Order: sequence, then C-alpha cells, then structure tokens
Amino acid sequence: MAEIPPFAVYQVLESGRMWFASGRPIHAESEKCEGFDAAIVIANAKRERFRFEAQSVTHEPTIEASVTELLLEACRIQDEEEQKG
Repeated sequence: MAEIPPFAVYQVLESGRMWFASGRPIHAESEKCEGFDAAIVIANAKRERFRFEAQSVTHEPTIEASVTELLLEACRIQDEEEQKG
C-alpha cells in the first residue's frame, strides 16, 4: 500500500474528481477536461474541501504521472500565471 502525504492530498483533491490506484493518480475529470489536464486544474483549484469515496475504478487510465509530477507541473503553471499578473 502506498502512502500519500497529507499536503499532497490537500493540494490535489480540491475540486473535480480524481481516481487513484495503488497510491497513483490514474484518471481525473473537471468541468472542461479529463486526464492530466484535469488533474492540473484540480491541483490549482481554490476550493478547500475534499471527500474520499472507496469505489472500484471503472475508468481507463488517462494519467501516467505521480502525485509529485502533477504538483510540480501545477506549481509551474501557477507561477507562470502569477508572473503574467
């Protein structure tokens, strides 16, 4: 069983929906996209709530990145947006 640090859970699960298998993100959905792009949207969301639900995964994997890779990319995008001001 893989462990995900609490800060990663807080940052990743803010809005939209994300599915994990063995501690790795495998699929995400937001209002406008899915997969890696949706995971980035979720990581950069401003909402501060999350909910865990245990269920079987019915989606084909659309993400081939770790939580760390997703967070690093989300931070890079957020930094670029802040620099544009």
